[in-house]
Amino acid sequence: MKSGRAGNPSSPSVPKDARDLIRLMSRANPTWGAPRIHGELLKLGMNIGETSVSKYLVHQRKPPSQTWRTILENHVKDLVSVDFFTVPTPAQAIGLEEAGPDRLRPPSRQHQRNLFAT
Repeated sequence: MKSGRAGNPSSPSVPKDARDLIRLMSRANPTWGAPRIHGELLKLGMNIGETSVSKYLVHQRKPPSQTWRTILENHVKDLVSVDFFTVPTPAQAIGLEEAGPDRLRPPSRQHQRNLFAT
């Protein structure tokens, strides 16, 4: 009698065709995990445990993530433009200037040019 683990005759080994099918299914459906593949194998009449299925799954390698240096190099133009944007005062930010004691009017063109001229 062939056993799955040395010294433990109660755990049968998984047949090669079942291992190949598990690998084939995991390559063809990379979003499927062990529970889904286990369920599909049960529908096919293959009585294999979910832990055995997870042992034989093909794990896809993820691409390496970007480093902070790469992110900063890719977005340096955007970061610089954001850092130098300033608003002189709240009244100028909303575009109103005082016209009298009880009313406000939009700023004149000359005033707008002077506001942002540096």
